[in-house]
Amino acid sequence: MIPRIKKFLFKNSTDKQTIIKNTLWLSVGEVGSRILKLALFIYAARLLGVTEWGVFSYGLALMGIFSILSDVGINAVLVKEVSLKNENIKKYIATSFVLKLLLLFISATLLLLVTLFTKNNDIQAIISLVALLLILDSIREFGFSLNRAREKMEYEAIIKLSSSIILVGLSLVFIFNTPSASSLLHAYIIAGVLGLFLLYKTIKKDIPNIFTNYTPKLIKTIFKEAWPVGMVAILGIALYNIDTILLEYFINVTEVGYYSAAQKIVQILWLVPSLFATALLPTLSRTIENKFSFSMFLGKSITTSLLLISLITIILVIFAKPIFTLLYGAEFTPAIPIFQITAFSAIAIIPSLFISNAFLAKGKQKITLTYISIAASLNVILCLILIPKYGTHGAAISYTVAQIISNIFIIYKAKKDPETNFSFKLPSINNLRSFNKSL
Repeated sequence: MIPRIKKFLFKNSTDKQTIIKNTLWLSVGEVGSRILKLALFIYAARLLGVTEWGVFSYGLALMGIFSILSDVGINAVLVKEVSLKNENIKKYIATSFVLKLLLLFISATLLLLVTLFTKNNDIQAIISLVALLLILDSIREFGFSLNRAREKMEYEAIIKLSSSIILVGLSLVFIFNTPSASSLLHAYIIAGVLGLFLLYKTIKKDIPNIFTNYTPKLIKTIFKEAWPVGMVAILGIALYNIDTILLEYFINVTEVGYYSAAQKIVQILWLVPSLFATALLPTLSRTIENKFSFSMFLGKSITTSLLLISLITIILVIFAKPIFTLLYGAEFTPAIPIFQITAFSAIAIIPSLFISNAFLAKGKQKITLTYISIAASLNVILCLILIPKYGTHGAAISYTVAQIISNIFIIYKAKKDPETNFSFKLPSINNLRSFNKSL
């Protein structure tokens, strides 16, 4: 029994088993990591207070914006190319890594320049720490991409869980002695360094000769495939972080603290569907010629995820007040209506998680680019209109409305395209058997 379980969890045998295994590992690693971090965030928010927590959250939002400049879609292209097992794998890895380092240097430098444009002394004090964390996080994501491409998500899960445990332990010590955003960031940086050491053990076979395998001719090819994904990511970062940045600009960092507390709970809602969509990408890339398997599983995945997240969201919205009071304390009660508004964005975002990967597998990233452009543009425009007048409530409304409208668009495009057309139906026994045979 134990050997069979071990084989299932650590070996790739069939496509079906690999999808289930990778989804399970991604769920264990990401959910476990998120739960640990959520517990840490709740404790840290209570200990730091709304304002200092707002400074920390603003720092993470800045890192999110500049982190995408260090990738521009390179990681996603790497996953796709390595999973196809073509003969240029080593050259793709080496060239992608060199590009990553160059872009990382540029993005970290630009991040440091933020100190010239903010008058908040607390924010100025943490920028250098945020830049260092950006470097560590970006290199880590590149390493994770290699593991995802080889469908060895168990490595990512183990490393994320281990890093999160280390992070929680260090943070509890650091912020208990010195409750500040700076202390929490120091804990993040140390945990990041240790996490990179663990990651190195899983990708060290790709490190030797990585610079000698660098191939300038591949740069154009990589950028040609990466730029639509990169633009999607850049606009996505604008979608997910611009409200935080504008809140600090128009209101103050304390309002950022309230908004961030609400968003942390919302992000947990769509975590599992996001992981399932990620685990599905390599298999979608290999089964693009099988229209039945491709479309059927896409529709079933979206429908099941929508029903599950809708049920959980409704329950959380109804019991939001006791949940927030229990988790964050009375100081954060102004965040309750923010959560009740943005919680519905978790339902709206589900289709795009799967459809975006379907378009990527089909080589139609430009459609996803249009979708995210609509979402990001709407969010920015609505934030500029509503935040000055309604503050955090305006930011919550802007984000939720942008998600609903943009997801209606991407569903329409997917159903209109014969290659990605799907139906909102729950899985049936016959469908699942047909899918299993096709795999």
